[in-house]
Amino acid sequence: MKASLFNRCGCKDATTGKPLDYSCPQLSKRRHGSHGFVTRIDTTNKGNRRLRRAAFDTQKKAEEAFDHVKDLIKLARDDSTMRRKIADLIFTLKRGAPSPASMTSAETRP
Repeated sequence: MKASLFNRCGCKDATTGKPLDYSCPQLSKRRHGSHGFVTRIDTTNKGNRRLRRAAFDTQKKAEEAFDHVKDLIKLARDDSTMRRKIADLIFTLKRGAPSPASMTSAETRP
């Protein structure tokens, strides 16, 4: 599972009023904009869906959030049905809500 990391902001073009997003010249500044990630995961209903999460203060926080998503998906091991169900649950979380903590191996045993 791979992700693309990005940095964008809410600045607008002075002449057109359109958002600059990824093309803002100030994005090279340390404290300008927010970070995020985008990846694709399989779900039960719609197959391969794009998961995009943003508004992280730093790139490291965006990477940690993606790593958490990966860890949740890994709980399914080789069971593709369970992997899709976990992905469905990830998509039901409201943006900005904390994702469930990873379960320990003792909690996953029958």
